[in-house]
Amino acid sequence: MNLRKHMIIKKVLSAIIIFFWIQNLIAQPNDTIITENGTVLTPIEDSLAENKLHRNAIELCPFVEVNILQYNRTISANDQLIFGFIYYNPSVMNAFEYPGDMKSFSVEIGYRRFLWKNLNFEFDVVPSYVSCYEANEEKTYNGLNLVSELRIGYQFDFSILKNSFFINFQFFGGYYFLDSRPQSFVDIDKANKLYPFYVSPVPIIFFGMRI
Repeated sequence: MNLRKHMIIKKVLSAIIIFFWIQNLIAQPNDTIITENGTVLTPIEDSLAENKLHRNAIELCPFVEVNILQYNRTISANDQLIFGFIYYNPSVMNAFEYPGDMKSFSVEIGYRRFLWKNLNFEFDVVPSYVSCYEANEEKTYNGLNLVSELRIGYQFDFSILKNSFFINFQFFGGYYFLDSRPQSFVDIDKANKLYPFYVSPVPIIFFGMRI
């Protein structure tokens, strides 16, 4: 996937985010809700309070050639713990024209904080086992990677047949603490200014269900 395709995807995703944002604003009526203990809530606040009753959620992110499955556990009104698995399809390497391919199996441990309404900030630690084939050397490199990521996004809540769902758009960047890939792969990342710090040009999108 070249830079032009990345920009097209970014524009499409931005349009989707704006659509959900406007829909969310339009859908908010002006009346209020009084709870049993006398607390006055707006409809959006009542919806958020209802969502907080669900302690557990499953999130799925089919991000181009990267597949992420997450479980999140709500530990307070604004805090969640994240546990997940990530699989990188070898064809994802085609986006950066690496001299070979790579398979990566990762686990994810993170913390998510809701800053204001559904605006959220997340910190993740991602250890990975990677297997890289370097085509020029005709050699396979196996080893461990360790990456930390920061993500910021906005979550849109909705219900289907009384089941609680959400879509979370997150922009993210990270840092390589440990990297066992071939030097040729690292050199390409450096040339694209994606090493040791990197920032994704497009957001990731999680589709979630509260359970």
